[in-house]
Amino acid sequence: IAHAELVVSWLKSTERVADHEILLTHNEMSKSEVEIERLISIEQPDNPIRVVVNVMELTEGWDVTNVYVVTPLRAMATFTGALQAMGRGLRLPAGRRVGKPILDELDVVCFGREKLQRIVSEAIEFTGTADPKIGGVKVTSSDQADPEIVSVNVRALKDVSVKCADLRIERHELNTSLSPDALRSVSEAIVTEVDLVAALTRLGVGRPRIARDRFCRVAALRCIRELPEFLSDDLHTEAIERIVHAWLATTQPGDGPVTYDPAEVGEQIAAALRRNATLAAPQYKERQQGRTFSFPDYVGRQEVMLAPGAVAPTRTVADLPAFEVGSFIKGQLYRGWKKGIHEAYAFDSEPEALVAALLDQSSDVEWWIRNSPVRIEIETPAGRYRPDFLVKLVDGRSKAYIILEAKADHRWEDRYSEERLKNRAAQEWAEQQRKLGFDVVIGVALETDIRRSASWAELEARLC
Repeated sequence: IAHAELVVSWLKSTERVADHEILLTHNEMSKSEVEIERLISIEQPDNPIRVVVNVMELTEGWDVTNVYVVTPLRAMATFTGALQAMGRGLRLPAGRRVGKPILDELDVVCFGREKLQRIVSEAIEFTGTADPKIGGVKVTSSDQADPEIVSVNVRALKDVSVKCADLRIERHELNTSLSPDALRSVSEAIVTEVDLVAALTRLGVGRPRIARDRFCRVAALRCIRELPEFLSDDLHTEAIERIVHAWLATTQPGDGPVTYDPAEVGEQIAAALRRNATLAAPQYKERQQGRTFSFPDYVGRQEVMLAPGAVAPTRTVADLPAFEVGSFIKGQLYRGWKKGIHEAYAFDSEPEALVAALLDQSSDVEWWIRNSPVRIEIETPAGRYRPDFLVKLVDGRSKAYIILEAKADHRWEDRYSEERLKNRAAQEWAEQQRKLGFDVVIGVALETDIRRSASWAELEARLC
């Protein structure tokens, strides 16, 4: 809320927007009837508002068709986050495209660590389709039908289970040293725009000034609160204070008071330290008892498009289509698998479905299973690792089981990406399993390799 107020002050100081053309709204404000009327009548031609600054208030249910620029002042680091922000402005003023870019298009000023191109790539992967003419996300009209989710009972065709060792991560002391690059990432995450500070100075508005030692102590305690699994007040306060001092030496050198928010700085340093933890190679230790993965019947969910007012039909596996290359629909349950454990499976992307088709046709595969609903998951420092497939190879192969994922190429480019860190930990998990007598390996199939492989044998040779 304090940041939103600063943004409003800065907007006014630019002299590009008059006071009556800006509306600030958040859930802690007590709004007069006049202010409420200004907000709900924002689409009216005589409403003077040009800019709305809000804090977590104009969310679901706020339908305004004359939004032309969306500027999210928070990290847009995921496709889902970007999608939610864009949704505020994707409704067309005329209800249809009219051929004028200023009316038909939405500009999004995107903040965060990810490049916008990567978010677009994830959008294409999310929808499973792309418009070949422009290379972007394919958009289709749903004005004539409403989606309805129906249940489909999916039986297990084979009674199989997989035994392995029950492993847990052995926690180690957190590395509390941050590299210069990590300290710079903290600086980038803190809002320190020069023009914003200058504008506030002109307006006579200033940030709170906190004594340096007190600032470092408060920031350190906030950092420790963010990482209770790694840090404690007794053992780590002084070490974290040294990090805060080192960061301040690069951003506000000297001995004077500090104008940053210590809580925000503490949170960002905690995020950098958590990154240290995810980069550390994990060590897995065996528990007393083993672990068994089983794969019972499950209830699938299927989207059905209904005319307005129509009653949702019942669906059985017999009503489902078989998968055909070139006709993939995300979330569609497909039947007809010969070596799949269940009658039907849905997939998150076309490459996943193509992998399933290759597995199903291979004489080297005894059976395979799509890990949805999730039955197999592995604890890693970077979060839960939930692979796409478990593959049982025929007897006599050099390995018995492959835990398999299908990945878009761009998700594998950064060696420190979440996907790569989870995979590295899973490799350590599998190595420990093999030492204990359980024959399992981890494999990753990249989209490019999937699409150029005519058989499972070809794809298996290309696994990462």
